[in-house]
Amino acid sequence: MADKYLSNITVGENASCISSLVISDKTARGGSAAFTVDANQDGNIFIFIEDNVNKQISPVYIDKATTLKGQVNCSSGGVRTTSNYDMDLKTGWNALQVSVEGTTVTYANANSYRGQKWTLLTNSASPMALKTQGLFSQR
Repeated sequence: MADKYLSNITVGENASCISSLVISDKTARGGSAAFTVDANQDGNIFIFIEDNVNKQISPVYIDKATTLKGQVNCSSGGVRTTSNYDMDLKTGWNALQVSVEGTTVTYANANSYRGQKWTLLTNSASPMALKTQGLFSQR
């Protein structure tokens, strides 16, 4: 991925969050990819695990091997969310599993994209009602 698209890992840096997250290499930078369709029905492609819209796989690129381990608890508008991280990212592209259960989001390594359901959600549909934290700062 071109350097101009890479950002620092910023998860857990929000003032309304309490973080026990440990990042092994804070100089690591990365980005994520999104698959979109621009046709008669515009939308985004999501990779669902076991046909469950609350379990997805997302491609994530990292320029240096790093691990993210720990938890981030945030509160916004009276809603508390918990994000759990157990990620061992290798240099290059990684498959990241994102699972949502209630107000808890878990990020972990995914084994593979194979056998998963690639699904088009048109612009009028949303895969998850809970807003998750992005791993990287916006560029």
